[in-house]
Amino acid sequence: HTRFKCDWSSDVCSSDLDRYWAMLQVLGDYLGYSSDELHDLLKFKYLTYTKEIAGQQVTLTRSTTDLTTEEFIEYNNQVERFANQYGCKFNDMPVMQ
Repeated sequence: HTRFKCDWSSDVCSSDLDRYWAMLQVLGDYLGYSSDELHDLLKFKYLTYTKEIAGQQVTLTRSTTDLTTEEFIEYNNQVERFANQYGCKFNDMPVMQ
């Protein structure tokens, strides 16, 4: 897998981001949701964590822009497994490595 169009201020290349948003478009069309709705849903499902703030446990959601390349690839794998559970496949898309 060759990465191209990399923004070195971020650890994740735009080719990987393009694939992610294309996956959300395909999944959204399949399930009847917008890409933005799925982006929010999947971030909440896979990127939430709890943190104590002022003595209270608060649930926070990481931004995909804060993920390392390895974390982003794993997140994409989770998104793909989620889609597969509903019968949606991304057969024609390049695989992230």
